[in-house]
Amino acid sequence: LSQLARAGNALPSGLAPGLVCNTTTGVNGLGSSQYGCANGGILITGNLNGTGVTTTTSPFWMWRDSTGANNYILYRGGDTYPGAAGVVISVSAGSPQYVNNDGKALVSAALTGTGVITTAGVAQNNSAVMWMGPTGKSVVIRKGDAAPGFTDGTVFQPDAFGLQCNGDRVLLSGKLAATSGITTSNDSVYLTNAWSSGLQVMSRKG
Repeated sequence: LSQLARAGNALPSGLAPGLVCNTTTGVNGLGSSQYGCANGGILITGNLNGTGVTTTTSPFWMWRDSTGANNYILYRGGDTYPGAAGVVISVSAGSPQYVNNDGKALVSAALTGTGVITTAGVAQNNSAVMWMGPTGKSVVIRKGDAAPGFTDGTVFQPDAFGLQCNGDRVLLSGKLAATSGITTSNDSVYLTNAWSSGLQVMSRKG
């Protein structure tokens, strides 16, 4: 056995200089759920504390690759959402996460900031399913984006739970929303990119 991270200690590889693995109130900073991949890579979540750290910027996600020699910060609280100026990502330490052998974690992220709509309805866009990996972040689909296969204004609203990945293939659950035509008898769907480069509806309620 070898130690990967310890509460009260700095992260390896100088990833967060001057900070230690603790919450802002000085409590154990390691998350409750860490993930090990088949090739030996490990995802570690937790919180950091130190000069300038706030409850917003405290959470971190760290990837240790299969060699054990390379460590990367995949996420720090307050990171910006790609492709939308003024929008901030929030993912708590220990949230549901799924990670592949390349260190890409599939996550449900809450969004705040410029242009973010929290009111329930077709326009709601305050969350997204994202990849976060050693080479950066990318968006799989954002709440309020057009539902794959629909051209009538129907949008997809992903669930926070129920994400799965195998390599770069994903499975997402969620709801459809539209101004008309969508009811509780036909609103639930699974999306996947298992058979194509883009997302498509795999199955739908009803």
